[in-house]
Amino acid sequence: MREKNPHSKLPFKDRLQLHMANERTFLAWTRTALNMIAIGFLVFRFNLTGSSIILENKLNWSKSAVYGSLLIMLGVVINLVATTRFLFFRKEIEKGEGIFPYTIDLIMTASVVLIAIVLIAFSQNAIR
Repeated sequence: MREKNPHSKLPFKDRLQLHMANERTFLAWTRTALNMIAIGFLVFRFNLTGSSIILENKLNWSKSAVYGSLLIMLGVVINLVATTRFLFFRKEIEKGEGIFPYTIDLIMTASVVLIAIVLIAFSQNAIR
């Protein structure tokens, strides 16, 4: 028969290590989110291409504004995911059960890589 709370037998020091590891992971995700937001703001603020995208014949946004806005939104989403993960793991450490699905991690990593590739291509076009 499975124990109801296997972590309840863990010494306080070991549970504390799990909580600290959870917090370090949360802070790493938060730093990533803040960096995305900062880079998005810089891309948004400094129009590097000079070209515009006209939306519904009313809004005239530069490509830099669109890319910057996407980066800012991605940073916000990363921060929300980080907070959700942190709170989930905090609860699961205390309960002593559960494994967080890693699919969201793969999606977020793929998003960051995709944005990096777009920014590299964007900066190459801006230099020419």
